[in-house]
Amino acid sequence: VELEREDSYEDILEATKKIESSFKDFYGRKGYQEIPPVAISSGIDETVRFIGSHISVMKPHILDPELLAEGVYMSQDCIRTKNVDKLFDDEYVPKWGSYFRSIGALAPAEKIEDTFEDLMMYLHEELGLSIENFLFRINSEDSDLMQLFEGMPSQNLEVNSRSENYYGHKIGIDGVRGRNFNIALLDDMTGSFNDIGNFILLENERKTLAVETAIGISTSVQQIEHLDSVMECNPIPYLDGLNLEEGFS
Repeated sequence: VELEREDSYEDILEATKKIESSFKDFYGRKGYQEIPPVAISSGIDETVRFIGSHISVMKPHILDPELLAEGVYMSQDCIRTKNVDKLFDDEYVPKWGSYFRSIGALAPAEKIEDTFEDLMMYLHEELGLSIENFLFRINSEDSDLMQLFEGMPSQNLEVNSRSENYYGHKIGIDGVRGRNFNIALLDDMTGSFNDIGNFILLENERKTLAVETAIGISTSVQQIEHLDSVMECNPIPYLDGLNLEEGFS
């Protein structure tokens, strides 16, 4: 990807660290307990070859109320291989990166409203983002999720605009599935809304087990910093003179 912007590696790294540190600080203050990250190739989740989401590390907490307690949060390096078939296509610009850092929180099912309020407070108060610049993509059949938006201006909601699977999640636990609304953020320079995360109810046939908040750091930085591509949140374009001992996502 040929960069057309003047942003330095340091500027984008600073924005990346700000999102991660503010997320940890905020959810820590809210009483959530931090889960340490694992290696991408750790094998902690037998249903995947590599860690592709923080939920792989959180799976034991979904099924054990004692582990979940007041809620948990983490920042986890992830890798996904969906872009591999375009590896030699010089014209292809990925919408989502293959390597990224995922930040997420998991709370008990009965705290759905509190978890939603925490999410909105984090986006507005910690990241300084105006809620008017968000678009929440939701399925009208998910009435419990729809209720969370009572009183919110209709222009912030995009209802039934996508296929059914867009509002569903598979997480690799037999009998457990997810229902979600998507969080999209406006790039006010281009006027486009792009996905940065999801709010997910994890449930089995009998009940809701947990509530997950999931945010991608690199997609968030792309929107906030008005970057042309999520690839600009990757250190590879900046290799000339880059100190690779510093972390990046």
